[in-house]
Amino acid sequence: MRRGRALQRRTPLRSSGSLARVTPLRRVALATVTALPTRRPISDTGPSKATRRALWDRADGRCEVCGSTFALQAHHRRPRGAGGSRARDTNGLANLLLLCAASHLTVELNRANSL
Repeated sequence: MRRGRALQRRTPLRSSGSLARVTPLRRVALATVTALPTRRPISDTGPSKATRRALWDRADGRCEVCGSTFALQAHHRRPRGAGGSRARDTNGLANLLLLCAASHLTVELNRANSL
């Protein structure tokens, strides 16, 4: 298109009084509209409640590195993502440490030198 020319409509605009739909809506069964998509339940692959309780009791509710009682988390010595997830004792008490968030981050960032 050349510069300087104004764009022109090929078909003239029609003024219709209403904004009525030209094509009818498709009929859909009510069950189709109201049904929620099915999702698989989220599986818990971490330690059991009993193991977490034993971990808490072993550490006396404190971080096993610095002694903090704030934001405690379970840390896997042998990580689940590094081949440890198929081992039977991955979520066992011997493979877990109770760490605060700061110590957990430090240990994860320095995993080669960690506990």
